[in-house]
Amino acid sequence: MPPLQDPPDNGWLAQRIKDQPRLIGCALINPLMGGDAIVDLERSVNEFGFRGVKLMPAFYHYPIESEIVDPVMNKAAELDLPVTIHSGNKLLSARSDRPARRPAPRGECDNGPHGLSRLRWTGDRGG
Repeated sequence: MPPLQDPPDNGWLAQRIKDQPRLIGCALINPLMGGDAIVDLERSVNEFGFRGVKLMPAFYHYPIESEIVDPVMNKAAELDLPVTIHSGNKLLSARSDRPARRPAPRGECDNGPHGLSRLRWTGDRGG
């Protein structure tokens, strides 16, 4: 994962893993960057060969169920990329006026907040 900064530096990670064929790059994407987030995701896939997406709503301070995430999730679906969501811990948590959703550990998206019914997800109820 690239260092936590805004905007994320996915090029940093690409440089560090380019000679490591067993490592798979995942782009750290900040949906608050709007269209630039999509450009960064496309660049990470097309130029760096990344094969996944990491979202960190607690670090970048957005609720994961926000519509701001939709373009990133739609692009990930279009590119057939898995998405991992780091929801934070006691030292790093997002503020939201909505209660946190705690899905079952495995299932299928039911046209939930992102309308991506064909996606499968795994989750951790961690605590």
